[in-house]
Amino acid sequence: MTDIYTTSLLLRTRPAETEKLRVQFESWPHTEIGYSDASGKMIALLETENCRAIQNWISKAEKLPGVFSVFMIYHHLEPAHALNEVLQ
Repeated sequence: MTDIYTTSLLLRTRPAETEKLRVQFESWPHTEIGYSDASGKMIALLETENCRAIQNWISKAEKLPGVFSVFMIYHHLEPAHALNEVLQ
């Protein structure tokens, strides 16, 4: 992996489906659910190696029953080698 794409996504889901969707999303590669609540709000955190993986994740999520919307709220690109550098 030469670059790391860090992305945060805000999802709105049907409240009755939120927990099931959270478990499903957490089974997807490179995905962590940082927040979810009973009203159906959810924040997904992704670390991927390219933009295509982010686009694929969003497209796949949008097609799931119970998902109303998916919005990218943060995106950052960092060279992988920079993550191993010691900060002064």
